[in-house]
Amino acid sequence: RSVDFYLELDKVERDDVPPMRLTHQVTGPGSYIASADLPSEGRWRLRMVFEEITGVFEFESDG
Repeated sequence: RSVDFYLELDKVERDDVPPMRLTHQVTGPGSYIASADLPSEGRWRLRMVFEEITGVFEFESDG
C-alpha cells in the first residue's frame, strides 16, 4: 500500500524565503529518499506532511 505524503523545506524564522517542495522516491517497503540543494546556510525545517499528522525536523546547514 502506498503512503500519501509530501516533503517541504523552509527556512526557520525567515518569511522572505518561500518553502521548497521536495520530490521523493520509494526505495523499498516503507523506505523513501529525497534530496535538495539548499540555497543558503542556517537553520532549516523539514516537514513530512501526512493526511493526519505532520512531522517536523529542524537542522543546521553550514554550506
